[in-house]
Amino acid sequence: MALWAWEFLRRNEDYRSCWLTFVSRPSWKTLAELTKFGNQGPSYALDPRQNSHIPAFSDLGTAVCWSPAARCDRLPDSSPPPSPLGFVQPSRANLSKEEILKNSQLPLSWFEMGVAIDLRFPLDDQLKAIRKMAEEEQAVLKKAGRINPKTARASDKYVLYLRILDAEDAGARRSDIEDALFPDIHNDYPERLRSKAFDNARLEARRLRDSGYRALAYRIKGL
Repeated sequence: MALWAWEFLRRNEDYRSCWLTFVSRPSWKTLAELTKFGNQGPSYALDPRQNSHIPAFSDLGTAVCWSPAARCDRLPDSSPPPSPLGFVQPSRANLSKEEILKNSQLPLSWFEMGVAIDLRFPLDDQLKAIRKMAEEEQAVLKKAGRINPKTARASDKYVLYLRILDAEDAGARRSDIEDALFPDIHNDYPERLRSKAFDNARLEARRLRDSGYRALAYRIKGL
């Protein structure tokens, strides 16, 4: 699933653009733009032209804003010298309480929701309430046809979807793609079965490329 997730992600135009920005102007800001796609750890800046390595996807799908108190407690007392790129490691010496609180806000994507958990109190009741709220919000979006959270663990159509994305990236004509990938489906009027099959496959391919890869990578952790 990690391999399939990466194959769709590296075809994502936003990821490609962020990667180009990061390698041309490396900074904490451009790094944050890259990590929002979910590929974490040492492979966060993996070249989208590269297909022989797989990102860690360690925190994929879980947007987290760590407790400011816990974050401060994990910081070293002081920072080592700046790196050649000018990065300075955060420490208690260069980060004030006010700065930590200021940077603890959680930016949300269009389909995410944020919930605050108070670590001073027991977690069970808080987590139950969060699950109930999340299920209600998810049900609203599912009923409206905005999301489809169910993703199969494996599919023999993933290669087909990737070929459609690559063919479109290469500028191939729709008719040529249909002929090459759906040769056994007739396209007689009025059914136009081949065109319908192409439309359905392209829609799913774009969904996996733009956001669905996250659900694939989730399967790494058995969720």
